[in-house]
Amino acid sequence: NAVRYIANIILEYVMPFAIGMRPQFVFQQDNAQAHTFDVTMAMLRELQIQIMSWPTMSPGLNPIEHL
Repeated sequence: NAVRYIANIILEYVMPFAIGMRPQFVFQQDNAQAHTFDVTMAMLRELQIQIMSWPTMSPGLNPIEHL
């Protein structure tokens, strides 16, 4: 769920990496429910993490899958 995603992924792994990469850091996540809940988006805004736009039903933006 969104609360576990924030605690286990965003705060534990993303934030330490993002702090060292600012201001160029852009976080990429898909449109999974835990990623798009209001509480998750509010936390990312509060932490000032820029998010890459991800289109709904994208045909595949991962180049590795096409190799």
